[in-house]
Amino acid sequence: MAAALPDEKPTQPQYRRARTPLPESIQLMVVSGPDIGTRAPLGDEPCIVGKSHSCDLVLRDRAVSRRHLEVTLVPSAVRLRDLDSKNGSYLSDIRFSSVDVTTGAVVCIGSTELKIAPANHQAALPPSARASFMGLVGSSLPMRQIYAILECIGPSNASVLIQGETGTGKDLVAEAIHRASPRIGGPFVVCDSGHVAPAFTQAQGGTLYLDEVGELDLFSQGVLLRALDRRGDVRIVAASSRNLAAEVKTGHFRLELYHRLAVVRVDLPPLRERREDIPLLVAAFLGEAAIPPDLMARLCAHDWPGNVRELRNVVERAHALGGLHGEI
Repeated sequence: MAAALPDEKPTQPQYRRARTPLPESIQLMVVSGPDIGTRAPLGDEPCIVGKSHSCDLVLRDRAVSRRHLEVTLVPSAVRLRDLDSKNGSYLSDIRFSSVDVTTGAVVCIGSTELKIAPANHQAALPPSARASFMGLVGSSLPMRQIYAILECIGPSNASVLIQGETGTGKDLVAEAIHRASPRIGGPFVVCDSGHVAPAFTQAQGGTLYLDEVGELDLFSQGVLLRALDRRGDVRIVAASSRNLAAEVKTGHFRLELYHRLAVVRVDLPPLRERREDIPLLVAAFLGEAAIPPDLMARLCAHDWPGNVRELRNVVERAHALGGLHGEI
């Protein structure tokens, strides 16, 4: 049998059966390469990975083919099938045409590594060193963890779902993603999901922000899903104050639409879980104006059910009126 050339990786076209039972929900995660942090849920339909915008997981890696890899759930395994790519697909440095794996497997295509992981698995991204990001303010650990995600996904075309309580700044995160992307020269179009078709046209070459998608009824969700299939050159960023994964389980939100929107999910913490950011936020709202320490302490002790939006309204109104007396 002829040996592989020294500069070639051996080829393994056969299936390797997975033995470990699969978890109920599985995702495909990018753990290295230009799109690190991007992820795609695996469901009933095959997940196609490649550079083409028609793929379910779109990569910017130049060494990846337009349609490079097919990932399919089969009984007790995840099947990886190379789609006759130019540079091949590798598992443990062995090139394959088709192979069955289980969770924990890492496949290499181009300079990108993809990991099969449980859906609740979080990518191990170290917190960012930033105290702000594209208009977002906060140096707390929860915010620096969010900045780390945004730094990774900003340059990509991955769809993003932002979840958080009312007033946490979901719209600001959407704008930050747009500003951190190559689409910054294109339009940033805000849509309340009631006028989807014209919004897709307006957002060509830019970013479409779908606000409060969790409020759509099932019929409107179907309309949005069909529009996503014809979206063209548009990046999708959606937001909801509802937990859409929970809405899927109760039948109030379409599973296939959730999968299309939540390629990357960003969960914003309420302000009461990052009180150490309140002085930075107040300084950002007031500029050079100073607040006495006792008043700042009162601001930091409040629960802020309206989150950052409520804090901003209170601080700016109080400053205009000359004090915070009775405001909190």
